[in-house]
Amino acid sequence: MPDRLTLEQRKEFREVFDAYDKDGTGHISQAELGEVLAEMNLHTSGQELKDIYENTDIDKSGSIEFHEFLVMMADAIDAGVGEDDEDDEDVNTEKFTEELRAQLKIWDENGDGKISSSELRKFVETVGDGAVSAKVLEDLIVELDTNRNGVIEYNEFIVMLTQDS
Repeated sequence: MPDRLTLEQRKEFREVFDAYDKDGTGHISQAELGEVLAEMNLHTSGQELKDIYENTDIDKSGSIEFHEFLVMMADAIDAGVGEDDEDDEDVNTEKFTEELRAQLKIWDENGDGKISSSELRKFVETVGDGAVSAKVLEDLIVELDTNRNGVIEYNEFIVMLTQDS
C-alpha cells in the first residue's frame, strides 16, 4: 500500500498526479493514465491500458483518485518499473528524444508545439518551489528563447531540460 512510499516519493507523485489531472477534478482519466505510463516509458496497447486502468481503480468509481494512484506507483516501485539497467551503458538518443517530446506535450496545453509564457509559468511552478515572479519568468524566457519569437520552441525546451542547474 502507499505506506511503502517515503514522504518525498508521495510529494513527487502528488506533483505528477496533479500535472496529469489537467482538468483539476482530483482524479485522472484513462487517457491521462496513458500519458503517465508513457512518461514512465511504459508503452501499452489500448487493451493493456484499459486493464491497468481497471485494476488501478480499486473502488470501481470509474476514475483513479490520488490514493489509488499511490498504490499503483508503490506497486510499480516494488516491481522495479523504471529502474535503469546497469548493464546498459549506452545512451539511447532516440529514447531520450522521445522522453523530451513527451515532456513538451505535457506542458504544451494548446498543442502548438511551443511553450508560451503561461505554459512555462505552470511548468516552472510545478517542478519548482511554487509561485514564480513575473521578472523571473521574463528572464527565463529571454534566456531560453534564442530566436526571440516570444515562445519556447522544441529545441529551446530541450536545452532547458538538459542544461545543468
